[in-house]
Amino acid sequence: MSMVQRSEQDRREQLFLVRIWWEPSAATSAGAWRGRVEDVNNGERSYFAELPDLVEFIDERLGVEVDSTQRAQR
Repeated sequence: MSMVQRSEQDRREQLFLVRIWWEPSAATSAGAWRGRVEDVNNGERSYFAELPDLVEFIDERLGVEVDSTQRAQR
């Protein structure tokens, strides 16, 4: 088996679809950015209002271990 074949076999990919939109507020003149992330492989979805929530969703699906101090820094 060549090195190229081995690296292609060892390679893992994960596909996420991220949608972000501006959501106006009826109560005030301000609004907020909102989003949805979908794990394309299994259809799991999550809505988020802050970037750390998006990152957490992706980290969990990739099996990334993030402790609370790392998460607080994001």
